[in-house]
Amino acid sequence: LERVDGQRSGLLRVLTYHRVDEPAARPWLDPSLISATPGAFDQQMRYLSTHYQFVTVTDIITALETRNNKDLPARAVVVTFDDAYFDFEEHAWPILKRYRIPVTLFVPTAYPDQPERTFWWDDLYNALQNTSREDNLNTPFGLFSLSNTSRNQTYKKLKNHIKTLKHAEAKSLVKQFCDELGVQPTTNCILGWDSLRRLASEGVALRAHTRTHPLINRVTHEEAKDDIIGSLHD
Repeated sequence: LERVDGQRSGLLRVLTYHRVDEPAARPWLDPSLISATPGAFDQQMRYLSTHYQFVTVTDIITALETRNNKDLPARAVVVTFDDAYFDFEEHAWPILKRYRIPVTLFVPTAYPDQPERTFWWDDLYNALQNTSREDNLNTPFGLFSLSNTSRNQTYKKLKNHIKTLKHAEAKSLVKQFCDELGVQPTTNCILGWDSLRRLASEGVALRAHTRTHPLINRVTHEEAKDDIIGSLHD
């Protein structure tokens, strides 16, 4: 932050986190979604609380509606989290609460209390890491090694390829890979509605993050509209 923006006025800094956890805590989840370990996150929030001024989503909306970025304080920063994984409640929120930092949690609303709904990237990671196969996986994108030393690289490459597909096609292909690799998805690690209500009562701002978390540019306009509006209704 210091290197990028210095003292520029009228600038909103948005920090987007996904997960705060130790990489080995839930080894079936894609570790690339870990934005910080709990210890590092504590250091980051302590630094921000000393050197920056926190704003809320309501503050931002007010500044946008009045078209007056002077409504934002100097060195304004907003902290957000995507996806509502368990570790937000377990690790991130206690730290944020200790430093009295406002936070917005974006929830994919089809997932709370639906343990069978899982994110495709976690399913793919879990299947590749835990398969007993050590040969090659034949995919529409070519052959990929399943040797223990190659699995992380295979995951990164396949994930990038899959993100170019239509959402339904991507989900279907990942399911096919899970079947071929003999590793089925685990239950999801997304906070349930009771936990979300409790967090909201303690001061967490909840916002909609679509229903099913598709890549919006990989679905039709109508599908995107339904998913976004549906999440607001949820």
